[in-house]
Amino acid sequence: MQEIKLLVPVSTNADISPDKLAAVVQRLIKIGMAAAKATIDRGEGDLDATALAADLAIGDVVVAKPPRVLAFLSGGLLDAISDDEADVWTFDCDEYKASAYNDEEIIPVPARFADFAKLINAPCEADADDEEMASDNEEVRGPR
Repeated sequence: MQEIKLLVPVSTNADISPDKLAAVVQRLIKIGMAAAKATIDRGEGDLDATALAADLAIGDVVVAKPPRVLAFLSGGLLDAISDDEADVWTFDCDEYKASAYNDEEIIPVPARFADFAKLINAPCEADADDEEMASDNEEVRGPR
């Protein structure tokens, strides 16, 4: 069974804590799952969608917190510590600038970071739909 984590933004005008709102959403899921089972038992309605819904194993609703990354520089070397779910990539702008003069091959930034790569004029892996690099500009600016 595959596990997929979903992020579902929820807005409300109610004066309610995030934890209480999560409990309300959990209750709505429980009600929906019971309704799906009842639909299957009755044998009427959208049985294909209902069967898919009834097959879902939905975990507890929790208030999302952004993944954390602590990047640190020591002795000229950059390193980072991050939560497991954080997606972190390190790109060395100085090494990239030097590669123009010493013919070193630079590993491009992965395509999933293309929007960030454009901000610092870094080379980026080609997107599946786009054969162009994020930038072919030799001048590299640091993060803003």
